[in-house]
Amino acid sequence: MLADLSQFLRSNENLTPRQELMLALDVSLAVRDIHRAGFVHRDIKPGNVLLWVDPKDELLHAKLGGS
Repeated sequence: MLADLSQFLRSNENLTPRQELMLALDVSLAVRDIHRAGFVHRDIKPGNVLLWVDPKDELLHAKLGGS
């Protein structure tokens, strides 16, 4: 893991449009999967979006965590 989204945004000025799209897609798919499993994530915020770089494609990706 690199950081959570709030830490990343504090230390970096901007995401590229492609990075923004990939992160939005990753979070959207995570919410979809959570809802399909019958749960509701009630704390979606930048601090719960965990970022990592996939070694296969070297792109920034997100996973949805929670406390």
